Amino acid sequence: RCAGCTQQPYANKVCHISLSRPLLELRPLEDLLETLLHEMIHAYLWVTDNHEQLEHGPKFHAEMKRIEKESGMKLEVFHEFYSEY
Repeated sequence: RCAGCTQQPYANKVCHISLSRPLLELRPLEDLLETLLHEMIHAYLWVTDNHEQLEHGPKFHAEMKRIEKESGMKLEVFHEFYSEY
Protein backbone atom coordinates (compact mmCIF):
# COMPACT_ATOMS: atom_id res chain seq x y z
CA ARG A 1 0.00 0.00 0.00
CA CYS A 2 1.24 3.49 -0.82
CA ALA A 3 1.65 6.18 1.85
CA GLY A 4 1.14 8.85 -0.79
CA CYS A 5 0.05 9.28 -4.37
CA THR A 6 0.24 12.14 -6.86
CA GLN A 7 -2.27 12.15 -9.69
CA GLN A 8 -1.71 14.30 -12.76
CA PRO A 9 -4.60 14.60 -15.20
CA TYR A 10 -3.18 15.01 -18.69
CA ALA A 11 -5.71 17.71 -19.62
CA ASN A 12 -4.01 20.38 -17.51
CA LYS A 13 -1.18 21.05 -15.08
CA VAL A 14 -3.21 20.47 -11.91
CA CYS A 15 -2.02 17.81 -9.47
CA HIS A 16 -3.79 16.07 -6.64
CA ILE A 17 -1.77 14.62 -3.75
CA SER A 18 -3.40 11.95 -1.59
CA LEU A 19 -1.93 10.65 1.66
CA SER A 20 -2.94 7.38 3.33
CA ARG A 21 -4.50 7.95 6.75
CA PRO A 22 -4.20 4.28 7.83
CA LEU A 23 -0.48 4.26 7.02
CA LEU A 24 0.46 7.71 8.34
CA GLU A 25 -1.97 8.72 11.08
CA LEU A 26 -0.14 7.02 13.94
CA ARG A 27 3.38 7.41 12.58
CA PRO A 28 5.80 10.18 13.58
CA LEU A 29 5.22 13.61 12.01
CA GLU A 30 8.56 13.25 10.21
CA ASP A 31 7.17 10.30 8.19
CA LEU A 32 4.17 12.37 7.12
CA LEU A 33 6.37 15.32 6.10
CA GLU A 34 8.80 13.12 4.18
CA THR A 35 5.94 11.42 2.34
CA LEU A 36 4.37 14.78 1.49
CA LEU A 37 7.70 16.16 0.24
CA HIS A 38 8.19 13.05 -1.91
CA GLU A 39 4.78 13.56 -3.53
CA MET A 40 5.40 17.28 -3.91
CA ILE A 41 8.53 16.50 -5.95
CA HIS A 42 6.36 14.48 -8.36
CA ALA A 43 3.91 17.39 -8.57
CA TYR A 44 6.69 19.95 -9.08
CA LEU A 45 8.24 17.95 -11.92
CA TRP A 46 4.82 17.65 -13.55
CA VAL A 47 3.91 21.34 -13.43
CA THR A 48 7.37 22.53 -14.49
CA ASP A 49 6.98 20.49 -17.69
CA ASN A 50 9.51 17.82 -16.90
CA HIS A 51 8.29 14.44 -18.04
CA GLU A 52 9.69 12.30 -15.23
CA GLN A 53 6.77 13.04 -12.93
CA LEU A 54 5.75 9.39 -12.56
CA GLU A 55 9.27 8.06 -12.30
CA HIS A 56 12.08 8.27 -9.80
CA GLY A 57 14.64 9.21 -12.41
CA PRO A 58 17.60 11.60 -12.39
CA LYS A 59 15.51 14.78 -12.13
CA PHE A 60 13.52 13.34 -9.22
CA HIS A 61 16.73 12.33 -7.42
CA ALA A 62 18.33 15.73 -8.04
CA GLU A 63 15.32 17.53 -6.58
CA MET A 64 15.20 15.11 -3.65
CA LYS A 65 18.89 15.75 -2.85
CA ARG A 66 18.37 19.52 -3.11
CA ILE A 67 15.51 19.39 -0.62
CA GLU A 68 17.49 17.13 1.72
CA LYS A 69 20.40 19.56 1.67
CA GLU A 70 18.20 22.59 2.39
CA SER A 71 15.90 20.94 4.95
CA GLY A 72 18.17 18.45 6.70
CA MET A 73 15.50 15.78 6.20
CA LYS A 74 16.23 12.33 4.81
CA LEU A 75 13.89 11.53 1.93
CA GLU A 76 13.44 8.04 0.54
CA VAL A 77 12.31 6.85 -2.87
CA PHE A 78 10.39 3.95 -1.30
CA HIS A 79 8.98 3.41 2.20
CA GLU A 80 7.93 0.26 4.01
CA PHE A 81 5.03 1.63 6.05
CA TYR A 82 2.38 -0.69 7.47
CA SER A 83 -1.04 0.15 8.83
CA GLU A 84 -0.94 0.84 12.56
CA TYR A 85 -4.57 -0.27 12.99
